[in-house]
Amino acid sequence: MNPDGTGVATFWGNQSVWPDLLKDARAIPGSHRVMFTGSAHHNWFSGSVGIIDPTKGNNFPHGLTKVTADVAYPESGNGPVDPIESPRYHASGSYGAYYSPYPLSETDFIVSANRGGKFVLLLMDVDGNRELIYEGVHNIFHAIPLKARTRPPVLDDRVAWPKPDERERPAGGVIYSANVYQGAPPELAGKARFLRVLNIEHKTKSTATSATPARARAARSSTSPRAPADSASTRATGCSPAIPPGVDATSPPRTRRPASASPTCSWSKATTSATPPATPRRRP
Repeated sequence: MNPDGTGVATFWGNQSVWPDLLKDARAIPGSHRVMFTGSAHHNWFSGSVGIIDPTKGNNFPHGLTKVTADVAYPESGNGPVDPIESPRYHASGSYGAYYSPYPLSETDFIVSANRGGKFVLLLMDVDGNRELIYEGVHNIFHAIPLKARTRPPVLDDRVAWPKPDERERPAGGVIYSANVYQGAPPELAGKARFLRVLNIEHKTKSTATSATPARARAARSSTSPRAPADSASTRATGCSPAIPPGVDATSPPRTRRPASASPTCSWSKATTSATPPATPRRRP
């Protein structure tokens, strides 16, 4: 993607499950490869260090290798195959997870590693050799080496950004597709008359807890009618009836269950669990 937000294209993994989330991505100097932290959708903080080579493929397992071979990708686990960057890798100690790797060369990098519940800063190579650089009282994250380097080229901004008084009604743009039938069944060829464009607004922070009290009340009033609203208790999303008073609503909302299991909701600090009543069938 260009700095102005144009030219968005898939780099790797649009149709991949392993790892669940690729984060902290940084280009490896002198290479077309990228080092990253393989993390998870929910447990998204830390994980295992991996490398992507887009010239060898753009979906699992092609183009993917794992550096820290002893640490599985969180949540998704390792895939049917688990390509390793170096066959000479050895663990060199007990480290539960890694965070914010910064590649220095094709083989060396600095990284935050979880040792005994605290992240320390290590110098590592892809064979697993490592040295402690720094351990503080608190966790060490996002270490960046400081050195003189050539300034990267500046790409001109190609976006007609609206002025402050035009932000509510910006000028229209153009969306171009060379083939709107790409990926669609052949039976649809030549039949499209309209396109629906879905867009996720870009944001730099979560908006999950930013709702105003009025919006929160509106959200509660629009929940499923299978159970009456209870002003003295807190409702858990997707669960019914409401959480009993005195139960910590910040506990995990419910555990995963097989698709065939009954829809029972449970909380770690609750002493009871509730099964929602059957939904009445509509008449034809």
